[in-house]
Amino acid sequence: MRNYNANDIQTFFDAHAHLAQFYIVAHTNICPARLSAKTLHTRVQTAKQDLRHTLNVLATTLHPNQPNCVRRKPHLYRPLALTTIEAVNTAQAAVLTTHFNIILGNIPKHFRQAETIDGIFRHTWTNCKQSEDVHTQSIIGSSKGLNFYVLKEAHYDKQKIVGDISTWDIDNTFIPNAAVYAD
Repeated sequence: MRNYNANDIQTFFDAHAHLAQFYIVAHTNICPARLSAKTLHTRVQTAKQDLRHTLNVLATTLHPNQPNCVRRKPHLYRPLALTTIEAVNTAQAAVLTTHFNIILGNIPKHFRQAETIDGIFRHTWTNCKQSEDVHTQSIIGSSKGLNFYVLKEAHYDKQKIVGDISTWDIDNTFIPNAAVYAD
């Protein structure tokens, strides 16, 4: 099996940069410095499930008249989600919380305000008992610099690229192959 590195993942993200419309930083309620490795692993897996649920709710909310179209034709209607996770090391500073970096795309035009996306995402994320510390911004122009930012831990720690608790959250990454709402 090939070992992927940060440059491979960045190349993958760059290949889909044309679909990127929003960037979300979603903090969790996990402070890794205060947890054992086993507890951290369990809490990170729960946070990943919470993120999956939040992205599913967001996807169906974007199509209020046809919520099933996301399930029936995900490669057309489901939002792009390029996801990384940071601060999953028990040796990190006591003030850091584990957080997800999510690049979103394939969003219908009438939902393309950062406040709207933030409201939908934040509501579901906090209902999952995660942190209210969520930041959403529009991506203007190229996301190449942003891709480096969301992969900064992968560039700094080569051992954390792909694995059970890694930089790239593959489980919550989705690329629509025929995105309807790409600009």
